[in-house]
Amino acid sequence: MSLIYRCKELVGGSRPGLYVGGKKDAKNLEKLRQWKVTHILNMTPEKDVNVKAGVPNYFEKKVDILPAFQYKRIAVYDSPTGASGILDTADEIVSFISKGLLHGSVLVHCQQGVSRSTTAAAIYLIKRASMTAKEALALIKRRRPEACPIPTFVELLESLEKQCCPESSVLKREVLGPAPPPKRRQLIGPQPPSATTDPSADATKDE
Repeated sequence: MSLIYRCKELVGGSRPGLYVGGKKDAKNLEKLRQWKVTHILNMTPEKDVNVKAGVPNYFEKKVDILPAFQYKRIAVYDSPTGASGILDTADEIVSFISKGLLHGSVLVHCQQGVSRSTTAAAIYLIKRASMTAKEALALIKRRRPEACPIPTFVELLESLEKQCCPESSVLKREVLGPAPPPKRRQLIGPQPPSATTDPSADATKDE
């Protein structure tokens, strides 16, 4: 389970985070509790629909586990045909993650935490942080090196980027950090006095 983004605001004494992981993370109760996960976004189909591609919501019906996890399943296949399913549910993805981070940490997972879950996390960063697809994927891969969406999903993210507002946002600055100050050109030859210089200031010093 890899931390992709951590909120600035405290919730219950800690800062919630957005995590990306796979099947093994989704069923690791100890780790989920350790990272204060309250919401789980499952990017796979139902197990009874596709045995190989599906991952169960392991603790959804466990009445003895409190507080209970909030689950959402968006059934996507890790294939070119799955791209339309992700694009059509982009707003649902962003809404679930955004609401989840108001209560605790959020885990987005698929089978291996490589393609579908990575794409979902990137959608959140593009739509909520006004990142480019390249920036979002670079951030995720830096924090989860195995992340590698299939080419069709990358094209989807690039298409989504063009649809989103290009304006910067507070969240983007929080995730990527402040932009570095512009480099000042070194002037050649004598430099003119600064426009803000007050001649009376020097006179006062000499008195």
